[in-house]
Amino acid sequence: MPRGNFLSESEKASIAILNKRGESNRKIAKEIHRSECVVRNFLKMKENYGKKCSTKGNSRITKREKNIIFYEATKNRLVASQIVAKMQLPITKRRVQQILHNNSNIGFKKPEKKPMLKAHHKDNARPHTSIVTRQKLQELGWEVLMHPPYSPDLAPSDYHLFLALQNFFSDKKLASREECENQLLEFFANKDQDFYERGIMKLPLKWQQIIEQNALKEKIKRCWEEIPITITNNLINSMPSRIFALIQNNGGHTKY
Repeated sequence: MPRGNFLSESEKASIAILNKRGESNRKIAKEIHRSECVVRNFLKMKENYGKKCSTKGNSRITKREKNIIFYEATKNRLVASQIVAKMQLPITKRRVQQILHNNSNIGFKKPEKKPMLKAHHKDNARPHTSIVTRQKLQELGWEVLMHPPYSPDLAPSDYHLFLALQNFFSDKKLASREECENQLLEFFANKDQDFYERGIMKLPLKWQQIIEQNALKEKIKRCWEEIPITITNNLINSMPSRIFALIQNNGGHTKY
């Protein structure tokens, strides 16, 4: 006999009785000639089985409401959750995000993260960004400096200690973990205080190099922005002629 999408009252009663006896979902499904998935869903939802779920997330909104959403996002710089709260919309935050993303006239930009450098040199490692660490540094009164992200050339452990470790192990073949540990102990035992001081004293020079590199990047960017758009357009439009001339000369020099 064909079955509907939902269980009948008699089937629900049978499932409840068999489940109370401790029968498995598979055996119950076989007994009432239903799928195991249907039985599992009924036992999971109980009194809510067969009821329609809330359609808040899929509610339709008018074109005017969409335009207001675009306005709030672009002019007032509101995020999806703020728009839902302000407009009292019958849709979810996720739905507002989808509406905004489907509009090709709206661009999205991730906020830039600016990790900080503490006086003891802090990178992006979790132990350095924890609340306990920040509270301790504040207690010590250490200065907080801006630090560019992902810059191993500003970490003494990277540009000094790890480099020395790499050179130390470059010609060694280790057959076991114990041998590796012994070699590490030997490496650190042979390093005096001057070794670590030299690494720290290189830090000002490293910072100066980073500052100069950033200044060069900014200068290149300014020079590029000063180039008239007509020049770049002419170069782009001349590409077919350039390629044709290159083919004609078998890859040799052209008038361009």
